[in-house]
Amino acid sequence: AQAIWAQACPWPADPLGPQPPPHGQWLHTGVMEMDAAGSGHESSGSGAGHAGGQNEIQVLQYCDFEDFIRHLGIDPSADGNELIMVAAQWMFAAQLPPHWSEQIDEGSSRVYFFNKATGESLWSHPRETLFRELIDEVRGWQLDQPLEGICARSDAHLRQAHSRAVESIKQWSAYPVAQGPEEAPEVGKASQFYFNASSGESSWVDPREDAEYDLRLRHSILCECVSTHSQNL
Repeated sequence: AQAIWAQACPWPADPLGPQPPPHGQWLHTGVMEMDAAGSGHESSGSGAGHAGGQNEIQVLQYCDFEDFIRHLGIDPSADGNELIMVAAQWMFAAQLPPHWSEQIDEGSSRVYFFNKATGESLWSHPRETLFRELIDEVRGWQLDQPLEGICARSDAHLRQAHSRAVESIKQWSAYPVAQGPEEAPEVGKASQFYFNASSGESSWVDPREDAEYDLRLRHSILCECVSTHSQNL
């Protein structure tokens, strides 16, 4: 059942319209269920899936692969586990998260990443932390480990990630946007904005988009690694 949250909450930064009434509905978690062991490990490719299909697909165009893996702490000459490079290749080919694009700084010619919905800019990949978690997971796999053990590890990793995503989504509530002459920046005609009761953060972007993207990305990369491991046994 949906619970009504009747506390005032701050409007997203740089409001462009009238402030809505301070009454919102908790978001349904709505994040996908993942089961690595029972999925058959069918690859979903590098596409992590954008919620609703409303965002233009963006992939890396300017980054160099050698720089990419070095930034993630991967040394091909020292990392003897082939699966680490398999994971890195799929990370490099993956779609960027919703609303993110790769840009070139005209002054320094450096690559950076820009989120058109929030205005945030980063010098590092917006999913660097997730990539490092996956690399650490795969690095712990033994090359001669039975497939059942690898599947169990993958499943445990995905279940933990799913649980964290669900707990995170529970902190968010959605609020209707009052009708006005202006609309939310760069995200079309937004009908809602979102507020996190724990952190005080507010956003025009549905937080379930990132959660869904991250889970699909973890799943697709782990599936590729499991598939490669099974072929090498």
